[in-house]
Amino acid sequence: MVTASSVHYTPALMGKTLRRYLLREIGGAFLAGVAVLSSILFLLKVVGLLDAIFARGVPAVLVLRLLAGILPSFLEATLPMALLLGTILAFARLAADGETIAMRAAGLGLRSVLGPMAWFSVLAAVATLFLSMTARPWGHLVLARTTFEIARTRAGAALKPRFFNTDFDRMVVWVDRIDPSTGALEGVLLSDAHGEGTTVFARHGRVGADEES
Repeated sequence: MVTASSVHYTPALMGKTLRRYLLREIGGAFLAGVAVLSSILFLLKVVGLLDAIFARGVPAVLVLRLLAGILPSFLEATLPMALLLGTILAFARLAADGETIAMRAAGLGLRSVLGPMAWFSVLAAVATLFLSMTARPWGHLVLARTTFEIARTRAGAALKPRFFNTDFDRMVVWVDRIDPSTGALEGVLLSDAHGEGTTVFARHGRVGADEES
């Protein structure tokens, strides 16, 4: 005689299985959201840096340092958005597949799904707090030092030839040509609005750097 044993699924066992299922659903959508949103922000920023790489001759190492300094501010914005996206997608899939009705029929209430949401919310909040308090100030420091290094070593990175450059404080600079090897300037027009205002014309010039200012 063959007997078949049946497995009795208690609400506690079903709740544990449901929490694991929600963790996988929310976690997968969360990681995908972080990757997609960060990639979009990176692409938008990289488009602006392509000119610095190819047209102005900035070394790729310095560009990578710029991206590393920008990354914390990206993640600070994408983590909460990815958490919201992951939660919405997970519960939308539960509703679309009729699993919310099955949960209620099995005696599982809203409390059973609050655990995974609370875990992810706390982890995302701690990670965002760490990024805003520690990683983002470090990123700003890296950006400031890398920008100064670019401007100090490559005059072409701070100036565009045959273009009115207004990136300097209350100053407008025009350069006919920039020597790519030495960074020497040719055909310089400098309009300085500090004080009474001064306009300087010069055949040659160079860019100096003062880290304090």
